[in-house]
Amino acid sequence: MELSYAAVIGVFADMHWVAPEGLGAFKARLRKLQGEGVPAGANPGKGKRVAYSTPMILELAVALELIQVGLSPRAVADLIEENRDDLFVACLMAIGPIKNASEPMLLISPSALTFAALDRENRLPYGALSIVTRRKMLGQLSRSKVDFEPVTGEHWRWVVIGLREMMYALLVHWSEVLEPSSSTLTEFLTKLVVDNSAPIREFKKTRLDKMVTLNLEVASDGD
Repeated sequence: MELSYAAVIGVFADMHWVAPEGLGAFKARLRKLQGEGVPAGANPGKGKRVAYSTPMILELAVALELIQVGLSPRAVADLIEENRDDLFVACLMAIGPIKNASEPMLLISPSALTFAALDRENRLPYGALSIVTRRKMLGQLSRSKVDFEPVTGEHWRWVVIGLREMMYALLVHWSEVLEPSSSTLTEFLTKLVVDNSAPIREFKKTRLDKMVTLNLEVASDGD
C-alpha cells in the first residue's frame, strides 16, 4: 500500500496538529528531512513523483517525532541511517499483539549525539538510540544511583518515545485518509505483521532491550 505526497502531508499535518496557515512551514520541514535522505527513497530524481511505501511512512513518522523534541534534521538523519531496519521492525512490533510491558520504546541519548557530532565525517551515533521494552525502560529510569552512565549518557536527560502510542495515532490518521473499512485495515495490519514475523523474532533475540554502547573515544585534531 502506498500514499501520494499529498496524502502523506494530510496524514502527518493532522497527526501533528498543523493549522492551515502552518502548512508551508511544515512542508519545508519535510523537504529538509528529504534533503538529508529521510525517508529512504524520497529522492527519486527531478520531476519524478514519490509513492510513499509503508517503510517510508513509518520512517517519516519516527523522524517527525524526533524533530518535534528538538533534534535537527541532520541529527535525525544520523539516527535513522544507523537504525533504519531496527526502527521499521520496532514499529511493526508496536502494533502487534503484545503486552504493555513488552511495548517497544525509543530512548535517545543527547549525550551520545554530542559525541557523535565531534566526529561528523565518520558519524558515530551508535550509542544515541536504544530500542527497549517499556519494562526495560522503567527499570533503567528507576535506578536510585544518579551518576554518569557510560553506556548511554545521563539517564535523566533521555528522550523517550512510545512507539505503540505513536503507531496508533498514525494509523488513526492514516485510516481517515484511506477511508478503508475496519476489516480492510485489520487485514492490512495483519499482513504487515505476518510478512515481517521472521525479522521480528530475530529482532527480539538480538537488538531489543540491549542498551547500546556509547563511544567516548573521540580523536583530537592532533591524532
